[in-house]
Amino acid sequence: MKNKNFSRFVKGATLTLIFILLINIAAAEVEVVKQVNKNFNFNEEIKVTIKIANKGPSSSFEIKERLPSDIELINPSKPNQITYLNGIQAEFLKYSLEIPENKISTIEYTFKPKSLGSYTISPTSVSSDAVYLSNSAEFTVSCIPDGTCSDAENNLYCPEDCSTSIPDGICNPKLDSSCDPDCESDPDCKGSQGSSFSFKLLLIPLAVILVLIIIYVIYRILKRNKHPLVQQFEQNNQQPQNQQSTQQSTQQNSQSSQSKENDILKGL
Repeated sequence: MKNKNFSRFVKGATLTLIFILLINIAAAEVEVVKQVNKNFNFNEEIKVTIKIANKGPSSSFEIKERLPSDIELINPSKPNQITYLNGIQAEFLKYSLEIPENKISTIEYTFKPKSLGSYTISPTSVSSDAVYLSNSAEFTVSCIPDGTCSDAENNLYCPEDCSTSIPDGICNPKLDSSCDPDCESDPDCKGSQGSSFSFKLLLIPLAVILVLIIIYVIYRILKRNKHPLVQQFEQNNQQPQNQQSTQQSTQQNSQSSQSKENDILKGL
């Protein structure tokens, strides 16, 4: 019984090894490599190179390349296929090639990115009797500094033109003594808001004092020029004062007469 189990184990392991070897041999027949530079400037054309090495017998291959999003295709001018994957539009280039044994075929295409940032190109699919995949490729598009932070630029990919204090749709919540208006959690904004609030409180009394000074200066100018409004204002102020002084004088005279009458009565 033990010998039967052992023989079954050996047979299963042998088949597994043969299967792995066949996969490695098949994979070794075709090698696909995608090449692209890592860094580009905005509006610069990007060339992608795909090399397919056929190490097996001569064969026909179908190549399918998914294009990155947010680009303008230059050469060729339009994709071969447009479809939707999970509700997202996807564009593809398709090629059919006959590659002889031990030969390398090269495919190239160019495009322009429409925005700054990091891009990723999915692996190229090459199929014949099996499907072979290339490596993926990544690159970054940066700005050409010109001293102006345009709509397409931001602090992440164009720090030369866009400081963290400029609204650019990118939040940089770091302590750098600059309040980023795109962040609610920027630690620099707390201090900026507090100082702004204190400055506003200081402006209120200064504004009141300034208004009073302006009114006083205007009044002095009008008074010097004997403006009718000023004269009327002074007359209106003097009338109550005159009435008050008259009332006070009348009271004093009344009190004086009363005291004299009291003195006469006392003498009698």
